[in-house]
Amino acid sequence: MIALKIAQRELIAAWRERLHGFRILMLCLIFGIASISAIGSLRGAIDAGLNSNGRIFLGGDAQIELTYRQANTQELAWMAGQSRAQSQIIDFRSMAVAPHTNKRILTQVKAVDSAYPLVGAVILSGDMDLAQAFAGRDGLPGAILAPALLRRLNINLGDQVLFGQKTFVVMATLLKEPDNFGNFALGPRSLVLTKDLEGSGLLAAGTLFSSKYRLLFEAGRDLDQAQQGFENNWPGTGAKWKDARK
Repeated sequence: MIALKIAQRELIAAWRERLHGFRILMLCLIFGIASISAIGSLRGAIDAGLNSNGRIFLGGDAQIELTYRQANTQELAWMAGQSRAQSQIIDFRSMAVAPHTNKRILTQVKAVDSAYPLVGAVILSGDMDLAQAFAGRDGLPGAILAPALLRRLNINLGDQVLFGQKTFVVMATLLKEPDNFGNFALGPRSLVLTKDLEGSGLLAAGTLFSSKYRLLFEAGRDLDQAQQGFENNWPGTGAKWKDARK
């Protein structure tokens, strides 16, 4: 009888241990499945957000980037023939110099044309639009600076700033830049018109800059076909293609 009681106790204890282990296993499975589902849902939401906002993040349906040069006449004609709208951006680093304080700060300059931005909106301080800001004041072209750049230069709106050998007047601060998603910069942003950089010496032969041409296509344009046309017509040019899907 004693042996039977001992065996019974052992069986009950073993069953309880197995039941406890089974419960732990089930809890692990439940938490594991929930975690995988949550990660999948988060990834799906991120992918959906990127897909729906890809044009805004990129600044167009597609972008062709050139290093240390601008597009030639033939290349510009090809882009005009393939798209319904184009915009050129020149991106480079320069020193922003405040003549009144004699401070010099490295800035990431974005030189744009009158068509910028093709999609999205740039938000400036004082509800000013880009045309007003670039118009400048007192015969000087206008510049838009990131708030951090004004603080570090110890200047205010209406003060002058030098880029290379060209003087600009600070017309507004940059609050939102739609096409700056994932872009690496070594300094706070500055925005100017490309044509206003003439005479600055910053885009002379041998200087370091990149040219980015944003394109808007007609609705329904096949981006794979557009990319294939680019690869067929731009071989060996060093140009890089990127579109709103990536």
